[in-house]
Amino acid sequence: MKDLVYIACPVGAATQARVEDNIVRAKRWYRWACDHFPEFAFAANWIVDVEVYAGSDAGSQRHDNPARQLGLDRDDAMIAHCQRFWVCSERLSPGIKRGIETATANAVPVYYFGTLEPPVQRTEPKGNA
Repeated sequence: MKDLVYIACPVGAATQARVEDNIVRAKRWYRWACDHFPEFAFAANWIVDVEVYAGSDAGSQRHDNPARQLGLDRDDAMIAHCQRFWVCSERLSPGIKRGIETATANAVPVYYFGTLEPPVQRTEPKGNA
């Protein structure tokens, strides 16, 4: 069975257009990971949560939004079942920071790519494990 890797990318932004740009970027990371690391299975359930619950409201990513909090709770449950947590960004958003805390609490190794966009070719993440 393949190891399950959770992919984390920042989403929140001041406008809905920027949120949508961030989701498109996150999908590029997901595609890149699947194409370059076929030995793993990948999870990014938060992409669906953002698309389903965001609608046309940039405020849906506000920290006090109940739907966002429930989505983060679902993320925590998924992260706890993963074997790796990949941070695909140079920026640690509040959601990514929470994911790192959840991964650490569940002994899931955290790895960092440290770039906004996916690399052109396979590049190994830098890890703490």
